[in-house]
Amino acid sequence: MEYNRKGKPLAEPVMSMFSYEASGEQQSQSGPQTPYPTIETFNYDDLGNRQDYVRDIGLGYTHSETYTTNDFNQYTQITTDPILGSIVTDSLQYDLAGNLIVDKNT
Repeated sequence: MEYNRKGKPLAEPVMSMFSYEASGEQQSQSGPQTPYPTIETFNYDDLGNRQDYVRDIGLGYTHSETYTTNDFNQYTQITTDPILGSIVTDSLQYDLAGNLIVDKNT
């Protein structure tokens, strides 16, 4: 860490903390701790597909995403509720080979 002439740090250290489920999927992340702590939480279904994600930036502001999958474990819909603004839904479609062919934002 570097200090100025008065012995004060030039920058605060940035640290993030991560936690994982037994299956290896990321469960949560927190940090950096200044000026407000940020906490991110991830939830998965039994097959390991992400079901939702929430980012809490403090002061009651959150960003969230909800994921829907099909029988082939492909995301077919992602709904985003941003911190500020309108809810946005992405509808995803795939060809028979599993390639993404449509990503429609509404």
